Amino acid sequence: MFDGDIEATCVGCDCTDYRACWDDRMDEPCHWLRVDRERSKGVCSCCSHLVQAWDAGEYAPKRVQIGPTDV
Repeated sequence: MFDGDIEATCVGCDCTDYRACWDDRMDEPCHWLRVDRERSKGVCSCCSHLVQAWDAGEYAPKRVQIGPTDV
């Protein structure tokens, strides 16, 4: 959890400070591997595959186009 006013959301799975996902590997709720309160974004322990991109400055996963327009 956090002590601030700005809730962060995981860039991979959309879990938040108040809505953690379940980390099957650790058999416990997820925790932040990276978090930027100013951007309100982070990478949780269930999305560890995104840490390298986060560290490179890519704060959101690549979007997949599902049609001719954004939905």
